[in-house]
Amino acid sequence: VDELVLASIAAGDAVLTDTEREMGVVLADIGAGTTDIAIFIDGTVWHTVTLGVGGGYITGDIGIGLRLPPDVAERVKVQHGHACAARVSPEERFTVSAFGGETPQVVPRWRLAEIIEARAEEMLSMIRQEIKRSGYDGLLPAGVVLCGGTAQLSGVQELGRDILGLPVRVGASQALHGLVDQVSDPSHAVGAGLMGWGVTVDTRHPVRKSGPGLGRRFLNWLRVFLPG
Repeated sequence: VDELVLASIAAGDAVLTDTEREMGVVLADIGAGTTDIAIFIDGTVWHTVTLGVGGGYITGDIGIGLRLPPDVAERVKVQHGHACAARVSPEERFTVSAFGGETPQVVPRWRLAEIIEARAEEMLSMIRQEIKRSGYDGLLPAGVVLCGGTAQLSGVQELGRDILGLPVRVGASQALHGLVDQVSDPSHAVGAGLMGWGVTVDTRHPVRKSGPGLGRRFLNWLRVFLPG
């Protein structure tokens, strides 16, 4: 192992701009079971923490609320999810099959949005509390950058602004040129950051190697996990 990289730092390398890191910004990487938070100020990490909640909790809530198997609940979340019920038209509907081979049910999209919004509010409130607990809440003019699969949900950015009281944007990878479709997705921020880290580590730590460089080996390895 040539180097260990904290996941939140790797994601930061992928989705944050140099200006954001210098001015002061929070990166919140929302995974399936956890949310990794990193606060960057003056170009370096000043605070990190992992919260025990993530997008998988939203999927679980949908499964319980709509009586859906986990895989169907995840698909419904991705295809029809919205984090702000008030912004969903009351006329919108979608059809989904529940447990036990029941007749497909027609679900108002606002009902799904209410389930998502309740959990998303909780997650964003936990992020807000952690920012305050860090003591750096007054040093973050660049606001919050969200990444991870949950960051792709419609309405998350707007809900984040309301709850966090800071500028909020959804991060897309800026770390690499090429493989754009695969690595620009917010859910691939850590992978894209690690790719960028692997590509640059040889120049940051020049060491003679008999085989392919770490950057090339890392790219070859990560291509196994990226779609397409």
